Amino acid sequence: MLVVWYAALATIVVWAPVLAEIVAGERALDKVDAAFRWLGRHHRPVTVLALLIVGFFLAAHGLVLVV
Repeated sequence: MLVVWYAALATIVVWAPVLAEIVAGERALDKVDAAFRWLGRHHRPVTVLALLIVGFFLAAHGLVLVV
């Protein structure tokens, strides 16, 4: 099951814009492009937040396993 989740998350950068183009056309690509530009401007805070979330999850999971 984890392999499926990893594969979905690892390939989201590819399949999300393709799916958006199929579903909504050119206007969806404008929004996806704007989102990627925003992510490019805010790369460091987004990375820190993502790592904090994963770190807290792993720490909590470790504590649950110990207790």
